[in-house]
Amino acid sequence: MGKIASTPSNNNSIYYQVTWDGSDQPQEYTRSEALKLLPTWHPLLKEKQELEEKAKGNEKERILKKAGLHVRQADAQRMLVNKKMEQGHQDKDVPHEPRRYCLIADFSQSEQLPYFGREQPGETYYYSPRKINIFGIVDCSIKGGKLNSYLYQEGEGRRGGNSVASMLMKFLKQEKWIQEGRTAEELNIIMDNCGGQNKNKMVFRFGIYLAELRYFKKINFIFLVTGHTKNACDRWFNILKQQYRCTNIYSYIQLIDVFGHKDINVHTMENQDFRDWDSFEDKFYKKKLDSGSIKDNHIFTVEYDNPTRLKIRRGDLPESPSVKSHQFRTKTVYNGADRLWLRWWRTICIRRRQVDRYVQNGRSSIRWTFINFETDWKGRF
Repeated sequence: MGKIASTPSNNNSIYYQVTWDGSDQPQEYTRSEALKLLPTWHPLLKEKQELEEKAKGNEKERILKKAGLHVRQADAQRMLVNKKMEQGHQDKDVPHEPRRYCLIADFSQSEQLPYFGREQPGETYYYSPRKINIFGIVDCSIKGGKLNSYLYQEGEGRRGGNSVASMLMKFLKQEKWIQEGRTAEELNIIMDNCGGQNKNKMVFRFGIYLAELRYFKKINFIFLVTGHTKNACDRWFNILKQQYRCTNIYSYIQLIDVFGHKDINVHTMENQDFRDWDSFEDKFYKKKLDSGSIKDNHIFTVEYDNPTRLKIRRGDLPESPSVKSHQFRTKTVYNGADRLWLRWWRTICIRRRQVDRYVQNGRSSIRWTFINFETDWKGRF
């Protein structure tokens, strides 16, 4: 091959000069070009191989450390979930104010209507059946849990944050976990790590809304780590669908009957049951939340003494980063004379009130009507 030497060029980059046999003039090559020309025994090529092996070793070590941290985070998160579930069961007979509530919420796989579970696939295999969405909420105060399933057809609602917030509110009202004029100690909401359905601004601001109404002193959103999201809802969904899998179902009413079980409450959601929580919350809170704060963190907390601040933690490990926070600035709502600050909302949201303010000379009056969102805003947006 001849001789090889390295020399700096005018721009301080290293070039390699190769003098081929039978030639007196060296030719310049870049490092990558020179390595392709070298024989396997050349020391420069051996140096390259050593560096590549070292880089592979460092990458392997980094991957192993990352995997180990992931497993420890998942274990710590599971222990925290079990602890909150046990607290919810222990406080079953405790009065409302000191009680710690706990629920697990999750979507099931969408089912089909009509469904032919007793027959072999035929020409109906090529049809497009209607999808039935199932959202489950497990009450952890009961030993083993109790499933409340919410069914709705694909034309009545979506699988997004507005639907989740609407069904959570319906459950809290049905079970009387929220009571006007009374503040419970804690609410723990356990869900999987799906951003499109559970881990979004609609659900987070819904929790802030509950805290600002002083329904709970503290609200925790606890998300299971990706890849380790098995929860009580999945077990109950399997029980829910045992009869469904081996039955021919032709109508929505028949589907509800098939899903009936002594330990499962089946509720149907209509189009008017779903509220546009996103538009409603935009009137009070910031619209944007840093996506980086959502993706990598799994514990979100809001407290009623500072309800517009969402505290964020990566996990329940001791070495997890300290608490970060995101401030949702309070906004005013309505236009003109009907301007209302959210900090007044608790006194006027549930009970409809009218406040008369008279002009000093008594010639005219301005009536402020405070609207109950749950009843009067139905269908307005």
